[in-house]
Amino acid sequence: MKFDLKLRNIVCASAAALALLAPAAMAQTKLVYAGYISERSIATTLDTWFMDQVEERSGGDIVFERYPGGALMKAPDLYPGLSQGAVDFATATPQAYNPKEYPLSNVVLPWITEKADAVVYAFKDLYESNADL
Repeated sequence: MKFDLKLRNIVCASAAALALLAPAAMAQTKLVYAGYISERSIATTLDTWFMDQVEERSGGDIVFERYPGGALMKAPDLYPGLSQGAVDFATATPQAYNPKEYPLSNVVLPWITEKADAVVYAFKDLYESNADL
């Protein structure tokens, strides 16, 4: 009988704690987004669409604080910022901005553009015209 009393106390205390914590558990979650690409770019447009969908589908329980175009961090700082928790979600290309860690960045850099469709067509032409590739 003594065991049941302890178990009942534990259950009651747990239920009371959950009741007190429930409003905090339902609090809005804010995620910080940062990117180096301008707001007009298709990549940022897609990120914006994704964030809008998350906010809408979560009923506003999840919201994004948005910093496109290097407004919060410049390109070289995005991945360190992401790994250190300064941002929760980032659009970045590490190869183009850290040649010490990515020695082939000179190969990737020419492909960085705000005209992603032009890059795809140029790469397609290169692929079709170069047998070695």
